[in-house]
Amino acid sequence: NSDTIEVTVIGTAPSLSYSIENEICQGSAFNFSESSTVPPGNDISEVVWNFGEMDSIYSSSGTQSYEDSGIYTGFLEVSTLEGCSNKENFVIEVFPKPIISFETTNYCPYEEIAFASSNNYNVPLNSFNWNFDQDGNTSTEGSPSYSYGSTGNYDVELIAIDSNSCIDTVVQSVYVQPAPIADISIVNPCELNALEISDNSSITDTFEITTYNWNYGDGTDSINPVQGKDYENYGEYTVQLILTADNGCMDTSIQNLVVHPNPILNYNVGPACKNTWTALENISTISLGSLSETNWLINLQFTNIETNTAFNFPTTGIQFVNLEAVSDQGCALDTTFEINVQDELHADFSVSPSIIVSDIPIVFNNLSIGSDSSYWNFGDGNGFNLNSNPLNEIIYPASLNGSSVQVSLITNNNIGCRDTSVQDFQIKEAFFDINLQTLFAQDINGFLTVGVELQNIGTIPIENLDLLLKTPENGLVLENWIGSLAQNESEIYIFSAHPSAFISTQDETERFVCVEAQNSNESIYLDVNLDNNTTCKNIEGTALVLLPVYPNPSSEDLIISLLATEQSSVSISFTDKTGRIVYEINSSKIESGISTFDIPFSQFSSGMYLLSISDGEQSIIERVVRL
Repeated sequence: NSDTIEVTVIGTAPSLSYSIENEICQGSAFNFSESSTVPPGNDISEVVWNFGEMDSIYSSSGTQSYEDSGIYTGFLEVSTLEGCSNKENFVIEVFPKPIISFETTNYCPYEEIAFASSNNYNVPLNSFNWNFDQDGNTSTEGSPSYSYGSTGNYDVELIAIDSNSCIDTVVQSVYVQPAPIADISIVNPCELNALEISDNSSITDTFEITTYNWNYGDGTDSINPVQGKDYENYGEYTVQLILTADNGCMDTSIQNLVVHPNPILNYNVGPACKNTWTALENISTISLGSLSETNWLINLQFTNIETNTAFNFPTTGIQFVNLEAVSDQGCALDTTFEINVQDELHADFSVSPSIIVSDIPIVFNNLSIGSDSSYWNFGDGNGFNLNSNPLNEIIYPASLNGSSVQVSLITNNNIGCRDTSVQDFQIKEAFFDINLQTLFAQDINGFLTVGVELQNIGTIPIENLDLLLKTPENGLVLENWIGSLAQNESEIYIFSAHPSAFISTQDETERFVCVEAQNSNESIYLDVNLDNNTTCKNIEGTALVLLPVYPNPSSEDLIISLLATEQSSVSISFTDKTGRIVYEINSSKIESGISTFDIPFSQFSSGMYLLSISDGEQSIIERVVRL
């Protein structure tokens, strides 16, 4: 019997193409992907991955991992829109993840720690990566050794890979027990001086330092610090200290110690006399290095730090001096000795005149006490010369004007004491300058008592002056002053003449008194400033006063002098006989006292002119004639 069955082919099943790992590690992600195909006209509608113990995944690719080890059977099924599908099974073996650990024994700092790794599964470990600290110290050995420099807890990381290429990471804390910290400082000592030891050694936690082992480097040693340790000889020594704590940990400190030599004291003392400088010289030496400090102590009162110095003993007899020498390393040694101070020697001189002027004889007078010989240096370039004469006359040339000279006098006595007197002088240029300061005039019973202050602002002493007293009514009075005025000295001179103080009621002009000074000595030096040789005073009121124009008539230039009691502004003009102003000065400010104006009168034409002076409140008119 036969039958006919009609089969309808609705499409073509997909051709599977996929990628998946068959061996993986527990907990490790693995990739899967498929690229199945169908002939044209067919379309893939669904992709299903099934890994055995997990929900199916509907995606062409992705990642997946197994939480447990074992062997798992899965499949990939791909379907088309037409209802055709293709399915294929696969097997995945999941290896167990290694569980690694390591063992150590706690040690002291700087001691080697052995690390031994292991795996809880009976699977060999093939690869190791150790990270011992945060500084990047690593190892790839299976059982490495490592030491830590200081106490504390250290997190050590191990990454290991087993024979199945599965990896595990473990971090364990390693405890390094504390060791004592040797913190001993020794100040470099001087020979025969006890060591200065500062001990700040310590140990943390509950441990304690139990032993100090010293080796001093000079063939001696001790357990625990020995007070009073000193070195008999200077030099270099290596000191070693080993500290041991009750946990057995140790620390070692090595210091290079330099023992410095003490100074070798020596000194020189010059001749000693009362009130004379006695030289004190420190000539101490030292075997190594240098001396940096000297300390003198005299009679337990007076100190000095100069290496070579001098002291002025105020009394005679036995004096006590202590000398201390200090090296550049602070090593000090001192000694005390006696000085027998003899009688006084004192250098001194005077100068006459006190202001030194070139080309003028200057007398230097030796006023020294207790000297047997004297040496002068007058600062004139001739150096020191032996000269025991009490009076020495020196003339300094004009070439030294403005320069400073130092005059020195050195005196000696027969026991070698020496004293020096030094004075600096400025060489002044020789010139006269007479300055008349304050002028006063007082009416006493109808007569004037006139006084004037004489001042020497030159460099040459003033000894003789002609003084002219001028009043409008009484004419000129000439008197002579004799005395001695050094530079910047002054003196009040009272005129013996007493002019009449009578003032007529019909007198319309102001009354004044003037004094003029002239040097009466014959000299090659002239007065360098004649403007201050005359002073005037208005004795009647406060009006502006024109002092007499002299000479008048004249063919030379004129000097117009105005006397004012207060500051004011004046105008001056010259008018010829036609009324034309030929010369004028407008609004010139003048101060109280005498003000002068230079008039180019020699340039005027011959004839008579009216001189007009006005300060805005009054006017003065005077006739002047040009010859």
